[in-house]
Amino acid sequence: VTAHTNDLGDALAVLEAGCDGLEHGVSRSRIRGMELGSLLRQREASYIPTLLLYSRRRPEVLETAMRNLNRLADQGVRIVVGTDGIPSAGASGSDTLKELELMVEAGMDPEQVIQAATRSAARHLGKLDDLGTVEAGKLADLIIVDGDPLADIAQLHAIEVVIKGGKIVVDHR
Repeated sequence: VTAHTNDLGDALAVLEAGCDGLEHGVSRSRIRGMELGSLLRQREASYIPTLLLYSRRRPEVLETAMRNLNRLADQGVRIVVGTDGIPSAGASGSDTLKELELMVEAGMDPEQVIQAATRSAARHLGKLDDLGTVEAGKLADLIIVDGDPLADIAQLHAIEVVIKGGKIVVDHR
């Protein structure tokens, strides 16, 4: 169960009630203490910041949302990538890449962000046994990019190969 929150009090309340994740997180006020981070870690709950949504619909709170994300990431909270986008609108891939860039801009390092999009997302969905990491026996869905996304997250735009179910489905080499 995840809850859509924007307010610190609401976030704390739904976590106390047993929620597994916060969609949108906290954007209306700055997180100053350790209470939310501690509760998220204790409950093994996920924080899905949806920064892209704020950048498009509520730019006045984007800076606060970004600072809160950075603070929680520094506290060791499980961060998960999510855009709150509509897949049928056709921009899911590019929206996800923009979300990753905003997360880096917020202060997370590219490795943390890539893990938020892969391992942490799979764990949040209860699918870590099947996907989220490159391991024998897991689904072989991968992208190969021309560049080092750990040095520059924008390199994820330079997709050369897409592998789905262990088979190459796109090859731009």
